[in-house]
Amino acid sequence: LEVIKELELEITETCATVLLSGIYTDTGQFRHANKETFSAASDLAQAGADPQEVINILDSERPMIQKTTFLKAAQRMKWMQEGKWIIAHSIVGSFESGSARLLIVLGADIAIVASGNKKGEMRLSTSASYRIVADGVKLTKVLEKVENVNGGSAGGHPGAAGYNGKGDAEAITEIAKQECISMISELS
Repeated sequence: LEVIKELELEITETCATVLLSGIYTDTGQFRHANKETFSAASDLAQAGADPQEVINILDSERPMIQKTTFLKAAQRMKWMQEGKWIIAHSIVGSFESGSARLLIVLGADIAIVASGNKKGEMRLSTSASYRIVADGVKLTKVLEKVENVNGGSAGGHPGAAGYNGKGDAEAITEIAKQECISMISELS
């Protein structure tokens, strides 16, 4: 948004809606927002984005495959308590990011969800509660360590990050889980 303003470009209603949609999803429905986020959202609303329309579009009925994947993520979930924090992990076939967010909604403080295919390619999505991020957990750091161990690529932000690489999804999940445990122990 700053770049658009700096270049003195006009923000159309459609552009404002798309940008607000990105902010809404990337901040976990504003759970990981800060004052700059809300300022940007306000600017986009002033430019014509309708926040209620964004919510209605993005929170509409999910396709059956997505709903069943989320239920499988919950069914297959394993969890552990580390001090006052709960780490949950699961393996799915797709929708890793949404599944990770679901595990946070269910009560986990850190969620790790992976998928793999027959070619040996795998994806891993992580999500964290606002409380644990505020206490200092940075999922980007966790997945950078996975990247250092296994290659591949990682990115994201402290409260949600992803990894793409090759290897066994369960083994990579275990590496990420151990890095989370290590990071939590440093908080104490």
